[in-house]
Amino acid sequence: MAFTTKIVQSLTYFPYRSFVRDCKNPVAAKARLWAEISLLINKGDFWKTPHKNLDQFPISDYEDYRQTIETAYKNSNICPITGEPILFWSESGGTTGKSKKYPITEIYKKSFQSTTPPLLHSFCKRFPKFLQKPVLYFASTLPEKISPQGIELGFISGYNYRNIPPLLAKKYAFPIEVFKDRETFFRWGPLYALCTDLSAMIAITPSIIEQFATEIEKNKNLYLRCLKNDKEVPAHLPKIHCSLERQKLLEHELSITPIDFSRIWPSLSFICCWKSATCGLQLPRINKWVKKIPIIDATYSATEAWMTVPMETEQIGGPFHPNALILEFFHSDKPEKILQAWELAIGEQYEVLLTTKMGFIRYRLYDIVRCNGYFHKSPILEFVEKAGNTVSLGQCRISETHILASLGSLDFSNSWLIAPAVDGSGLVFYIETTEDQLEKKVALLDLQLQKNNSDYAEDIRDGLLKPIRIKVHSDYFKNFETHAQNKPKVIQKNPIETI
Repeated sequence: MAFTTKIVQSLTYFPYRSFVRDCKNPVAAKARLWAEISLLINKGDFWKTPHKNLDQFPISDYEDYRQTIETAYKNSNICPITGEPILFWSESGGTTGKSKKYPITEIYKKSFQSTTPPLLHSFCKRFPKFLQKPVLYFASTLPEKISPQGIELGFISGYNYRNIPPLLAKKYAFPIEVFKDRETFFRWGPLYALCTDLSAMIAITPSIIEQFATEIEKNKNLYLRCLKNDKEVPAHLPKIHCSLERQKLLEHELSITPIDFSRIWPSLSFICCWKSATCGLQLPRINKWVKKIPIIDATYSATEAWMTVPMETEQIGGPFHPNALILEFFHSDKPEKILQAWELAIGEQYEVLLTTKMGFIRYRLYDIVRCNGYFHKSPILEFVEKAGNTVSLGQCRISETHILASLGSLDFSNSWLIAPAVDGSGLVFYIETTEDQLEKKVALLDLQLQKNNSDYAEDIRDGLLKPIRIKVHSDYFKNFETHAQNKPKVIQKNPIETI
């Protein structure tokens, strides 16, 4: 085991033991955490009426907080919900709807980062060579916006990249300068990754790893030139340092297509990214580069909370961290019956409610999760889909789950999305640009969708709906910014032309 690995494993031992303790007694963890949160929100101005018990609060969502947050963004550097100084404004990474802003404070930062030490401890236990070599951490680009009060506005993964312990930051393979913007990152980030062997890659979505590998193959001649003479590298980026021995290795390995991660980075122990829902759909697309390197699930997280600590290499999902936040649950058709984390049935699906040190109480994230088992008394949670992420076509409702189940081994090389036709006569398969056998693949998708959704099959049979049609719409997909925090999506409720 590498020296740095031993240090990190030692430093994270007690946070890991505390995590296990709380998983064994989530009732006590919830009571302790609620006492802390209730004191915190009493210091702010948002919750006018004191509430002693969590069950006295109604279910909320972002719209309940929006006006207060927008006012604070324009006029204050104090969080109106908790009364703390605001360190950073985090912006939602959603591709539709109005942008959401979240106040990041010191207490909230420590809270959402509390899943990291036990996760790092798990990495060290499972992969003894972790941190022996540098790590690729795929983060979002650096903030380009400033609030009227002079506070940065950006994405949470970029903020976290700049605010982790120095011991870990020293192991970054990407210099902070490559996160200037998406063009800089995709053009020059791979060059710095090639300069050295790696021990791990940590991302949110498989698609970011796919694009990273594609950029290496597309620009390999440029990178090989820069490794020998970095005159072509922009002046604002750090100097290139690559040994002659590694240059020879890369000259050989980059001549082979597809490239093999395990040969370019012999010490690469694992790749960490989301593996469920639409990210599970993306995983096969990186297999040709990854091959036998283990791919492990990442923390179930959002800007509003980081929630789980995945600990098993093959398992999808991870145990809920009872000291990171309070999680409550309900069946989507029974919002009046709120369940606690230790009351979930294995195999069943639930919507989640978050209560956090950001001051959001019983906050509806509109996520659906599945309970895949228990770690002691803490549920192992897997993200399934966004609640209500369905298309309604008359009496027929088609969900993201139906689409994912119907894809099977079908793979599309371009960006795509399914949405209802403007006239409601069926579904439209929107794609960035045409590709080989597109009509055949979409026809197979439609047939499988009919098998997976009997209402849809009946409406097709009766002529109430038309089979899926294809529309190339490159301009629509150009509007989406690609960065490490993007969440893939396969279905949209409303016709694209009306957006």
